Amino acid sequence: MKDRIATNLSFVCTMIGLSLIVSGCSKVHPKKNPNPSQESPLSTITTGAHESVSAEVPQSRFECKNLGNGRYRPYYLQAIAGVTELKDYSLTPKGLLGQNPMSSLEECSAALKNANHRYGVICSRTGLDGWKPTLYTGTVPGRADFGYLGGSSIVKFEDCLKSTAASSEKGVCFWGGSAWFAGHIDREGSVAGPFPTVDRCVESTKL
Repeated sequence: MKDRIATNLSFVCTMIGLSLIVSGCSKVHPKKNPNPSQESPLSTITTGAHESVSAEVPQSRFECKNLGNGRYRPYYLQAIAGVTELKDYSLTPKGLLGQNPMSSLEECSAALKNANHRYGVICSRTGLDGWKPTLYTGTVPGRADFGYLGGSSIVKFEDCLKSTAASSEKGVCFWGGSAWFAGHIDREGSVAGPFPTVDRCVESTKL
C-alpha cells in the first residue's frame, strides 16, 4: 500500500513539473529584431521601353569633393522626379561651390551637416576666406558669379552654419555688412531685417 501511494505521489509530482515547464515555455516569446531593416521609399518610373517599374527614390543631397592637398568643395546631387540617377552638379561649370576651397574634410563635413539639402543651400568659402550661404547651382538664381544668397562675407564659420541650419521656405539669413537680413531660400533678395545678431535673424527663418 505504501509503495502504491509513493508511486502515485511520484507520478503526480512529475505531471506537475511537466505542466510548469509547458506553462513556462508558452510565455516565452521570440525576441524582436532591435534593428529592423527599413525599406527605402519606392517610386514608379517609366523606362525607355515605356514600362513602369518600381525603384528606390533618390534624395537630393550635398557631398564633398576631394581636390587633393587637404582641400574640399561641396557640390550638389539633385534628385529629379521620375529618374533614379541624381544630377551631379560637380560636372557643371559652377557646381563646385565657393571661390576658395575648404581647408579640411571636417570643415566640409560641418557644412554638409548644417546644410539645407532639400532646397540646396550650404555654406561655402568666399574669396576673402569668409563664408556665405550658397545656392547649389553656383550661379543664378543665386548671385550669378558664385551662387551666393546675398550679403557680405560672414567672418565666423559657426554663424554661417547657424544660418543654413535654420533656413527654410521662410528664408535664409545673410550678413549685410552692418546687420543681418533674411533672404529668399531659392534666389537673391531680402525678405526681412535688419537684425542685430544671427540668432535674432534665424528666429525669423525657423519653421
